[in-house]
Amino acid sequence: MDYTSAHPMSTDVSWLSNDDFNGSTIIPVMTANRSLANLIQDKMNTAQYFVCPTLFVLGIVGNILTILTVSQVQFQQMTSRFILLALAASDSLLLLTNPFNQQFMPAILGLDVRTLSSEGCKLFFVMYRVGKMSSSWFIVLVDIERFVAILFPLKVKRLITKTTILIAIAIIYVLMFTISGVWTISTGIVNGTCRADVVNTNTLSVHKSFLIVGATCYSIAPMAILLTLTPLIVLNLYRSQRMRHNLQLQNIARTAKDTYRVTVMLVGIVITYIICVTPITLLLILTFWTNEPIYGSTKIEYIIFSGVASTFEQINHSSNFFVYVLCCRQFRQGFLHMMRCTRKNVTGTGSSINVSYIEKGLEVYDN
Repeated sequence: MDYTSAHPMSTDVSWLSNDDFNGSTIIPVMTANRSLANLIQDKMNTAQYFVCPTLFVLGIVGNILTILTVSQVQFQQMTSRFILLALAASDSLLLLTNPFNQQFMPAILGLDVRTLSSEGCKLFFVMYRVGKMSSSWFIVLVDIERFVAILFPLKVKRLITKTTILIAIAIIYVLMFTISGVWTISTGIVNGTCRADVVNTNTLSVHKSFLIVGATCYSIAPMAILLTLTPLIVLNLYRSQRMRHNLQLQNIARTAKDTYRVTVMLVGIVITYIICVTPITLLLILTFWTNEPIYGSTKIEYIIFSGVASTFEQINHSSNFFVYVLCCRQFRQGFLHMMRCTRKNVTGTGSSINVSYIEKGLEVYDN
């Protein structure tokens, strides 16, 4: 099976006429390039035998631990935990479907299981794309929640509630399922392979339009929002710290630590996301502007680029748990408490529990 045909965002131009390649002297060059390209592609596919299963295990285990950690009682008052649960679910959905886009799966199973039915082929790409795109928007939703909590602290209890968070999550899923469902207009089974790019001269423009929508939903729009809101969050945290420095000298050390931890957490998530999705974004742009399938191309630079982009994309959906553990003390303590390595002290006043999203001092309470 050609790995190109399995990728959901590649462009098939097999309908183009071969008359464009005239002249006998070009044939040996093309043959040589194709042989070298096939050799490099084989090595990239071989690497996925190790990369894909490793990131699959790390990602699934990490997402399960994330779900178990934020489900503990000390996180019950944290409205943002629903976003983290949804993010873990979407990342897991992508990781569960991704192996079937790799060449080694049909080689192991003996067939492309997505070709058992046309409906199954379309459903696969719906679930795959929903996992990709919704994951990006849940990261944006976390950033928006922090933006509101920090810049509008007096309104956060009214704006950020369980109801509003759950509605936002539902809207994201509905939109992603709708876009992915309509996108299956270019999905079908060709020569025993489930393809996401079944196009011809009449449908190519429609397929390219969906490529633009997909790239925008997956990375372009989320990155634009993150790069806009995150610096404002960091700046306001810094200003808040300076203000507290003047008003509460005795709390300088604590406030400085809180500011640092929150900043590291937010910047860590954003940087990880941007680094991991930039290669696949550039690849989608190349797919749009060129008339050849980037995945499976005979151009060596495209083969290497597609392999790197695929790996970074998998890392993006496998690494969130480790970012939480490294950058968030509350999450780390909750995880260790769950693993019975330490005990989490939760203080309460009356019937209300003082729990913050990332660190104490930036509380988000439910109504």
